[in-house]
Amino acid sequence: MFKKIWLKIKNIFAAKLPATSKQQRIFINKQLNHYESNYQFFETSDAKIAYFVREDEKKEPKKNVLFLHGMTEDSLNWFYAVEYLYIKSSHYRSFALDLPGFGQTQFENESVINLHRYVEIIKEFLDYHNIDKINLVGHSLGGQTAGLFAYHYPDRVEKLILVDTAGLRRFNVLASAFFKAMPVPGNMLKQISYLDWVKLLSNTTMVEDEAVFRKSFYDVAIKRKNNITEYIITRNYQKLLQDGLKRVSAIKKSMSAMLEPTTYIDDKLPKLSIPICFLWGEEDKLVPLKYGIQGYDSIHSMNKKIFVFKKTGHYPLLERPRDFAEVVFNFLEQ
Repeated sequence: MFKKIWLKIKNIFAAKLPATSKQQRIFINKQLNHYESNYQFFETSDAKIAYFVREDEKKEPKKNVLFLHGMTEDSLNWFYAVEYLYIKSSHYRSFALDLPGFGQTQFENESVINLHRYVEIIKEFLDYHNIDKINLVGHSLGGQTAGLFAYHYPDRVEKLILVDTAGLRRFNVLASAFFKAMPVPGNMLKQISYLDWVKLLSNTTMVEDEAVFRKSFYDVAIKRKNNITEYIITRNYQKLLQDGLKRVSAIKKSMSAMLEPTTYIDDKLPKLSIPICFLWGEEDKLVPLKYGIQGYDSIHSMNKKIFVFKKTGHYPLLERPRDFAEVVFNFLEQ
């Protein structure tokens, strides 16, 4: 079965993953504090959206890019890709924002944790910055949101990059109801024990026990651990400790939002005519590769590409940051 899938992947590869020379390596450790201490805020009627931007203010941007993070994460997940684009070309202006419920974005009512509301917030964000068209890059939850935005506002999107995105696999009513009760996507539940299920249903356990948090969200999802993945995991757990049960509730709310029938994008992507690129980890157990292939196959337009990162899990942007950033750059440049 796996061999057949892999042969199919080889046939639809748009290109080999590009080689990157040592001179192109970007050492990002010095940039972490820069991003975390330079958030800006954009206020809507129901949230105060945190975001950061990287640009050469002396030059007029030719390409605007907006990065949307996945569930349990925030905008800092993109710091390597953002920095890479900045160094490769001074004509890029890259934004990464914290969706409501995550990062430093502030909100009063959890009703804002809604994918349709996310779509409208992105539109308001673009209008605020006088951006007519944007290149959208979304991972997991952010990919589902990006696809939903492109469907509702196709004239506002130049190119769409979907990274191990959610919203391509549909669940029936009973499965959806069960998954909504837990902050872990369905396929992950197959990887953890029944005892862990009980711990997850007890909201306080996830806050009090870092081992449960790591096992439930990252140990299975990440295949190539490195200093970047460890930094992000530790940082996200510290954020969970800081926010407590409010954070747990936001994670569960976002899971419910992803499972709403109107937010699935498997039936929406085929209706798009914009260039679309799928980036996937070969060993993603959270959103298996076969759903990325199905999404790719469903698009009738020739303006599509797919890249698969070998021996990589759900987070190619963190597990293979240099290769990932190079693929994104090349697709945006075409």
